[in-house]
Amino acid sequence: MDAQFLAKHEVLGELAITGELRDVDEALPAAIVAARDRRILIVASANSEEAALAQPARRCPGPLTLPKVWQRP
Repeated sequence: MDAQFLAKHEVLGELAITGELRDVDEALPAAIVAARDRRILIVASANSEEAALAQPARRCPGPLTLPKVWQRP
């Protein structure tokens, strides 16, 4: 994982012991700030529709885990 990748991204959610990213309440304010700052917000699948109100969304199928996120281009 390189610093340039991390500098462009934010992760919002609860990290389960399994590594799965779980949803949280009120993702929209974080999505608005991330969009304003031109950062990519990574959220759990359950938060994706709410976050997409603030910025374009790319959805990943299945449970989202951090190793899965880091493998993305």
